[in-house]
Amino acid sequence: MGISQRRVDELYSDGEPTIDEIRKISKVFKVPARDLILPVNRNLGQEVKLRSNFNYTYDDLGFYEACLIENRLHEISSSIQIGSHLPFFVDYPRDGNSAEQLSRLFRQTLLGVDFYISLIQLPSIIYNAFSLFTFTFSSKKIDGASFRKDKAAVIAIAERNDIRMLYTLAHEISHLLVDINDHDNREAWIDEDVFASPESDVRRAEFFANEFAASVLIPAEGLFKEIKAARAHRGGPDQLTAYEIACAARKFGTSFGVAARRCENLGLLDTGGAASLEIALKKQYQSAEKYADRSGIPPRESINWHYPATDVVRNLDSQFESGALSWIRVHELFNLKIM
Repeated sequence: MGISQRRVDELYSDGEPTIDEIRKISKVFKVPARDLILPVNRNLGQEVKLRSNFNYTYDDLGFYEACLIENRLHEISSSIQIGSHLPFFVDYPRDGNSAEQLSRLFRQTLLGVDFYISLIQLPSIIYNAFSLFTFTFSSKKIDGASFRKDKAAVIAIAERNDIRMLYTLAHEISHLLVDINDHDNREAWIDEDVFASPESDVRRAEFFANEFAASVLIPAEGLFKEIKAARAHRGGPDQLTAYEIACAARKFGTSFGVAARRCENLGLLDTGGAASLEIALKKQYQSAEKYADRSGIPPRESINWHYPATDVVRNLDSQFESGALSWIRVHELFNLKIM
């Protein structure tokens, strides 16, 4: 980072950083310098009704990053008019079958997309369908956050690989559909790790969100069709193979593990079969991804994460010209490059 450990200790003990040190820290942690200079509001839940899948400790990095993202969501909602017509389902049941049903309703009725189409460009799809705005942010601990204010809905996704980000996005959509009431003034849900065992008070909601994410990204009909096509292409036994699962994972933009667990939940694999396959592939090929590459399976399509943000910015020209909004600050909030 270019700062000695002794100096880091001084800064940690309330030392005053220089402008050069702020720039270095900003670059390493990918946090706008403004967020390091100005005091961060650490009163979580003061500006918005806050829910999360983990407990916060005041000095914890996750707590600080949660404060940053809550502050950013509040600033975006207060300064930029982003309306959304994503519906909210009151008192929706929280179980596996209901998650499957909601995923089908979301695809077929709300999006008008059949069960054979990949939702790999989900950020653009939900923006065009519902004006549901997604932006990315840098974080070491927080995976994602979803937010409602009146009729506005916003999702923030931490920069990871496309596979993880797409799954997190689908997970956050579930929170907006059934957990975050659009009649509340402001409400946010912050997820530290969507795959980790959550706190008991939100375990049911987190389980439902994960079931919804897997179901909406890999619909049963599309999965069966992909397995059939992969089997016809390569030949082999009628029993489900790692090759067919890897083809489905690449087609629908998920990890091998998510695709394998989806197969297990649909009865295509015995209980524990998904984990066993992953372990076997890791032992023989180092990872399921390397196995897919060596098997000649085409790579996943790249996801355009910045289209919603760039489109919103494009429509703010008049406010930039009048001075009502800062062009630089909006780009910082949306994690867009300042050219």
